[in-house]
Amino acid sequence: KIADHSVNKTKIVSDKYLFIGDSYNKDYHNSWGKKVGTRLGLTLNSDYWISATSGGSMGNGLILTDVVTLAGTMTDDEKNSITKIALVFGVNDWAYTQAQIAQGTEDLEAFLVANFPNADIVFCAAQWGYYNDTYRQGVIRAYNTYAATFKKVRYVDKAYTMMMNPAMIDSDMVHPTDEAANNIASVVINALNGGAKWTYVSYGQYDL
Repeated sequence: KIADHSVNKTKIVSDKYLFIGDSYNKDYHNSWGKKVGTRLGLTLNSDYWISATSGGSMGNGLILTDVVTLAGTMTDDEKNSITKIALVFGVNDWAYTQAQIAQGTEDLEAFLVANFPNADIVFCAAQWGYYNDTYRQGVIRAYNTYAATFKKVRYVDKAYTMMMNPAMIDSDMVHPTDEAANNIASVVINALNGGAKWTYVSYGQYDL
């Protein structure tokens, strides 16, 4: 046993976070990153940072551009302090080719690994949409491309199944309701704590 007085508490390092996404991570779409921060009792731009760009994807490079911009505002100490990074996006890649998505995936992963060297990185496939079959097939193609391309990012697949409940999609048929954003936050928290799958179930008649 180690006596309490012998533990040097000044050497204990608290986790710090970076939450990266598209419009799902914006305040006006019930930001899942803000919900994670609130539930973990974190302070924005001190314990956690948010990168959110509407319409961002791997294929168009806007996710990477926004992260590069954010990183440019952070000190080296702040970047080195990040221990956990969560990525949640993908729906905007439906129209891009596998080659475009794969290149964007490689570029984003390389930047995160180089600039946040102490971070464990997870990607949660937690987006969906209801426009048409072509759109949905494109989203699945994007998710499959991510899974095949990531080398150092831990990929949590099938989280999007919670968004297959139409009640979780807002009236625009793309963005999450407040409940859905809370569900995404649960997925992220579980993944960051080492979970391989999402565990929060709130489907009602749509139970899967």
